[in-house]
Amino acid sequence: MRGRAHEETPRHRRPPVAATPALAATDLSKPGALERLKANRPDHYDAAVQVARVGAQLDCGKEDAVMLKERHAVESLDCGFVSRGNNSPQRRLRFTVGDEQYVLNVRLEDTAPRLIGR
Repeated sequence: MRGRAHEETPRHRRPPVAATPALAATDLSKPGALERLKANRPDHYDAAVQVARVGAQLDCGKEDAVMLKERHAVESLDCGFVSRGNNSPQRRLRFTVGDEQYVLNVRLEDTAPRLIGR
């Protein structure tokens, strides 16, 4: 190319981007965590209380997530179960308020069996 050394640099290649580590969720089941949240982020505390109420019901699901998003700015809600080796079933909830992620264990209140289908 007219006297200059031709350096080939593919345009489709990009330098590797360092992955940013996911922020660890704040575990609200730890002693004192809810009290600190109430003192420092009262809006997040109110959302956590409502998430706990919803999560304590057996049928925690998509409709609840929509309601929480509308009323308390909860961006995501994941309802899961935790086995603690006792007779009381518990659920581990994971949710996001703003840019903060939280996890919370709640004891299920509504565990009566129901007929499905009819």
